[in-house]
Amino acid sequence: MFRGMYPIFWIGLLIMYSFAILSMLVEMITNTGTVEYSLAGIPVPFIYVMFFFIWIIPMAVALLWYWVPKRSKARRDQGREG
Repeated sequence: MFRGMYPIFWIGLLIMYSFAILSMLVEMITNTGTVEYSLAGIPVPFIYVMFFFIWIIPMAVALLWYWVPKRSKARRDQGREG
């Protein structure tokens, strides 16, 4: 099942899960709950979860998963021609 996968797949999963685990650890280790802090009435964890885990990290990983295999295929095809 995982035989033909590019290593960038595993790197992308590592990026996504490491940020999730890191934020979970920060919320567990802090003495006061991070929900107590708010910005414009919105709890801070909601803001960084929205920006990082819903928008920024998945888009960056999706671009990596699209761009890296395409680039390696173009290099491989260029090597066959030259």
